[in-house]
Amino acid sequence: MKSVVYLLLIVITLGFGSCSNHRADLQLDGTLEAEVVKLDTAIYGSSIRCGYKDLVFLWQKSPDWCFEVCQLKNDSLIKLGNFLSKGGGPFEMPRGNLYVSEDLQKLFVWSDNYMTMYSIPFPLKTNIFQQDTWTKLNVPSPEGEFFWSNSLSPIQVVDDSTFLVMASNYKENYFLSLVEEGNCITPVYDLPYPEDGVSAAPTIRWSAYNNDGWFLKRPGYNKYAFTGEDGNYLGIFDWEDKKICNLKYSLNEFPDYYARPDGINIKRNPNNQLGYMARSTSKYIYLLASPFEKRQERVDNVSYKGYNRFSRNRITICTWEGEIVGNYLLEIPINSFVVSEDDRFLIGYTEDPETGDYMMVRYALP
Repeated sequence: MKSVVYLLLIVITLGFGSCSNHRADLQLDGTLEAEVVKLDTAIYGSSIRCGYKDLVFLWQKSPDWCFEVCQLKNDSLIKLGNFLSKGGGPFEMPRGNLYVSEDLQKLFVWSDNYMTMYSIPFPLKTNIFQQDTWTKLNVPSPEGEFFWSNSLSPIQVVDDSTFLVMASNYKENYFLSLVEEGNCITPVYDLPYPEDGVSAAPTIRWSAYNNDGWFLKRPGYNKYAFTGEDGNYLGIFDWEDKKICNLKYSLNEFPDYYARPDGINIKRNPNNQLGYMARSTSKYIYLLASPFEKRQERVDNVSYKGYNRFSRNRITICTWEGEIVGNYLLEIPINSFVVSEDDRFLIGYTEDPETGDYMMVRYALP
């Protein structure tokens, strides 16, 4: 009987995920060649925040505006205008974030403190510049000591007035919250922080998972995924009747960290495996990884082939079942990216190592 149990444990362990837990173990399928996109001389954006069809939203370092709106035309990126004034007045935010919902055909814009949120209906080329088309959403105020995520991709929509957000009361052990416009914020207790073997307070675990996490939705489905910029993990689940269903980790090497002596702040171990930036389409999940596998490797290098050491050059493509279907090197490392809805192109942003100017590259996906 014991031998049967041991055999079952081995089978379960080997089949726990469809992907290897170490990027170095993954076989490369080749190198993707970069096509440099010509930038309009009026463009000053420093990274890609989101994109849809031929539109690209760039994060802007301007004291007056949060974003630049640009259009891809053949081999060029043309600036259409500035978007979202910085400030505290109507239709303004000190610092904003963006999310395009294909399902709802809307762009959602929210402030860093989540106290202000707007929805902007398609077509975006006109409506983002016409504030009378914007709808201000009534985001409920959280109770108690609540932490919103500072990540670049913390929100996904459930429907027109309901959102799943990487946010939690930092005294409790849960990962997501359900935010219902004009109503309440409800903890999603059936998705606790992963069992990573670390004994730490929820505030430390929030820093490990929520603060640099990436939360994704499969367009057209009630299916979601999450990963992070530390650790090598990918969780996928279904959302049905306000519950997590069919949760599985196709990658399950979690961040390596501990609490500092103050018990409040996090410390990541030097051998902590670096994680991913992530994007999704209705077919695939795209995980963009660093050329350095461990955190200490990145600390020890001031650059990578002349590019910023925080640049990334490896794209892993997974199905929504967690199976890896492609693993490629990128000819030119990038600092941010989007993927076209038809899975034909990956668009990346980076800095020219010779001039220091920002540049955009496009990769044809196999």
